[in-house]
Amino acid sequence: MQHILNKKCRFVLPSKSGMTHLAIDINTNAVRFVKLNGNFVVSERAFAFQEKQDYRYKAQLEEFWKQTEWKETDFEKATLSWSEKQNVVVPANVFNESDKNAIFNLAYGTSVSLDEVDYNRLPMQNMVNVFFIPAWVKSFFVLRFPRIVLQHEATHLIRGVFEGPTFKLKSTLVLHQEHLVLMVLKENNLKFYSSFDYATLEDVVYYFSYSMQQLELNEQPGELEITNGVGSEVDLAALQALIEKVQGNNCTVKQSHSLVEKYQSTCV
Repeated sequence: MQHILNKKCRFVLPSKSGMTHLAIDINTNAVRFVKLNGNFVVSERAFAFQEKQDYRYKAQLEEFWKQTEWKETDFEKATLSWSEKQNVVVPANVFNESDKNAIFNLAYGTSVSLDEVDYNRLPMQNMVNVFFIPAWVKSFFVLRFPRIVLQHEATHLIRGVFEGPTFKLKSTLVLHQEHLVLMVLKENNLKFYSSFDYATLEDVVYYFSYSMQQLELNEQPGELEITNGVGSEVDLAALQALIEKVQGNNCTVKQSHSLVEKYQSTCV
């Protein structure tokens, strides 16, 4: 579980007509390739990994990439979002007085190779996102796209949401197969970022409601954006109905598709 605090971001001009952007969303369960023109989804391809051993991921990615019939030269830019839950967002001054390995160890222990601990700076928010990313992800994609930008999902979410209005209460829920990510903003500040394991839609509603209560924001009107992460097939309409039933008129729920991929345009 992770928490934080902070501020604002930058404006990104839409892509020129004809410019294509390959946005990749990947975790240990699945991968999704999305062809973007600006923030518009042109087409997408998705694949669920059948063999989940480190040495088998690259072979499956190679076969899937061939099946898309896309070529590396089709894209003027490529970005990747790694969406596993082992990450922690800290103020930049905390990071500057320590290092990525020490911060990750404090949050998760030493269950992963420290060579696979990385970080993204969020200068406009004065924060740093420290996370685990396995070597096979970098080795596969950097060979094909030498200029690819690889960042963690939280980095894209934080940057992306600050592209819009952030003064009023706004929350974002990203649903993955076994965990969810919740982010809450208000008054141009990131009030909360955390991940929770869940099994049912009722679990999702509980974690959202409980977090808002703890933040003393449960009675305030606000907007909630919900989306499926890569590999997730949560019934968003059913989740929306359940949240609206529990939260009442205070919460306006909006469904989004390919949200993380669209937010990747903020990192190029």
